[in-house]
Amino acid sequence: VLHRLLKDLGPVPEIHEILGDGYKHPGPSAATDLVNSWEERVAEGGKSEISLTLKSAFDVTGQDDKDSILNIFLQTKRMAAGILQAQPGANLKEILDTKPTQEQSDNYLQIQEQKRDFERKRAVERVDSNQAINTEKPKEGPTKQKNILSLCDVKEGLRCNLAILAKEGLCEVSNNYQAILNSMAKDIRNQHRHRQQRKKELAGLQGTLTALEAKGKYFEDQRESYTIYVDACLSNLTKPKNKKSAIRKTIKYNAAKLHEKGVLLEIEGLSTGQFKGVSFEIESGDTGKFNVYAKFMGVSMDKVELVFEDLLQLQYEGVSVFKMYGCAKINVNLLVFLINKKFYGTT
Repeated sequence: VLHRLLKDLGPVPEIHEILGDGYKHPGPSAATDLVNSWEERVAEGGKSEISLTLKSAFDVTGQDDKDSILNIFLQTKRMAAGILQAQPGANLKEILDTKPTQEQSDNYLQIQEQKRDFERKRAVERVDSNQAINTEKPKEGPTKQKNILSLCDVKEGLRCNLAILAKEGLCEVSNNYQAILNSMAKDIRNQHRHRQQRKKELAGLQGTLTALEAKGKYFEDQRESYTIYVDACLSNLTKPKNKKSAIRKTIKYNAAKLHEKGVLLEIEGLSTGQFKGVSFEIESGDTGKFNVYAKFMGVSMDKVELVFEDLLQLQYEGVSVFKMYGCAKINVNLLVFLINKKFYGTT
């Protein structure tokens, strides 16, 4: 933008253009007088007013005019459509030149009243739909209703619009404003085509929605089935299969034994030689749950609850190690194997 403004200013002005027509180029001996004269002119210029006129580099007037003509064209077609419903004729010019009867005028007002009622009903339905989506109640205010113009007034407005459009070359009086009727016919044909296209798209979307709902119901049923199946499996696993397995409710190991089996990897702060002073006791609890009690160098620790389903989830996610009591690193896979063997095994 700055470059464009500088380009509009033109070339750099000469000194005589700035100082005025009375300026004469001085010789070498008059340098001092030139400086003094320049300082005087600058001082005087500082006291005077300077007027700058800015002109927009972007001309939007043409676009505004086009939009205005387009709005007039659309308004003209709407007005003509309303008139044609009440007062038929051979062409648009004949209808404009013919005075409407009282019956035609009353019929026009009745049609416009029905349109306004229909639009009001649609507006209420849209408000109700928005309220269903947005729980916040909108502020109620008075609704303004526009008075319906008479048929004669609308025809007068149509004449004015047609005169403007004829001046722009969009219609002609010589052919009875046929261009307006042709455009209206084209709109009706396109409207039918668009309506058919929307019906087809709506049918496709409805089919997609039905398929998605059926798929969602299928997955929900699958989830419930899997949940029931898993719960049943966990319940069956805790049921003792014989007397020997019924007695086996608790297992005890010291840390050295668990380390030998690979279940216990390490205990932070303790060497492997001190593992004999650490003991673990695993007790079966509710379905799929186990209570772990530990003693570190004779000090009893708080109970830790292990959920077998959580261990299986860690195994599924590829987690190989987790911490117990904040310091004991446990191998997930070998712990699951130990629990399966000691609590769910047949021997």
